Amino acid sequence: MSRKVLVDTSIWVEFFRGKNQKVKTHVSNLIKSQRACLTGVVMAELFHGVKTEQEVELLNETMGALDYFETKRSTWERTGKILRNLRLKGVTMPLSDVLLATIAEENGCEILTSDNHFEKLDGIILHQI
Repeated sequence: MSRKVLVDTSIWVEFFRGKNQKVKTHVSNLIKSQRACLTGVVMAELFHGVKTEQEVELLNETMGALDYFETKRSTWERTGKILRNLRLKGVTMPLSDVLLATIAEENGCEILTSDNHFEKLDGIILHQI
C-alpha cells in the first residue's frame, strides 16, 4: 500500500495557482487516491494567504476532503528539540517546516514539498513528482 503524503504549503500554492500542470495533475491524483493529507500549520498558512471569499470556499472544499493529522503535545516538544539540535549545528529552519516534518515522521507519511531544506532532516521521506 502506498504511503500517505503530507503536502507542504509550497506545493498547495502551486496547485491552486494552476500554472504548473505537473504539480496540479499529481496533487489531484493524490487527492483522488486519498493519499494527500493535511495538518494545521499548513492549513493556517494557506488561509493566511487567500484574498477572496471564492478562494476561501475553494480552500474549504479541498481541505475538507483530506485526512487531517492533529498536533499533539509530544509533537511540539519533539519539534522544539529538533530545532534546538539544528541550531546547535548552525542550521536554521522555519518552525513550521520542522513541525510538518515531525508530524509526517510520526504518522509514517512522505512529504511533498518544493523546499530543499527538508533534506537536512534525518528520517524524512520526500515524495517525488
